[in-house]
Amino acid sequence: LLASYFGPFDLLHPEKSFDALADRLIVAPVVRKLVYSRISKEIADFAMDVAACWNFDKVIPAHFEAPVKADSRDWLEAFSFLLEDREEANPLPEEDFETLDNVERVLLSFGLKPSTLKRRKRY
Repeated sequence: LLASYFGPFDLLHPEKSFDALADRLIVAPVVRKLVYSRISKEIADFAMDVAACWNFDKVIPAHFEAPVKADSRDWLEAFSFLLEDREEANPLPEEDFETLDNVERVLLSFGLKPSTLKRRKRY
């Protein structure tokens, strides 16, 4: 869990955070907050393309135990924070993002702003 986003807000009682992540695909909060938020349209397109073009029943994540039994619905649920504007798209307690919010503020204070990406030609 710590590898995903620097840890839950309540380190003494992390059960709420652990339960929110159990048995589901997620995009690591650190990647979600500090990377994908800058290129949300491109990542949303990628997630939709994978779900539409590939017939799969397992996903092998970069971290954690693998393979994970998952299909295109599970895949899209992991990216729902980009595909939907709803609070329940975030399975984690909002306070778990406090450290990442602070990291982002520090990066922005140093002038590290989201880059402007040139759109690549899609094949």
